[in-house]
Amino acid sequence: MFLAVLLIYIGCLVVFLSSKQQQVKIKRLSKKLSWSIFFVAMIAGITIFSQKQLVVVACLLTLTNVMAIWIFLVFSQRYFRPTFLKYVIAGILFSIIAYWLGS
Repeated sequence: MFLAVLLIYIGCLVVFLSSKQQQVKIKRLSKKLSWSIFFVAMIAGITIFSQKQLVVVACLLTLTNVMAIWIFLVFSQRYFRPTFLKYVIAGILFSIIAYWLGS
């Protein structure tokens, strides 16, 4: 479960770093590549979640995590101005907390 949430976070972060509004990296990532990584991460997350849950529940868990992560990424940039390292640390902490709450 930790790995599933971490993969979902990485997928969302890659899409966020390809946005015009992001202020973390000067050079944006390619949109085509970042959305491809996002969809692969979502499929991997659903697959890992479905090892312990039903497929419908795994899809809902993935959707819930994506919504929470995107809200976090947008609001954290607006109010806290984090660096790339802080985003990575936040992703690991989010994954640990989600694993702890889900166990």
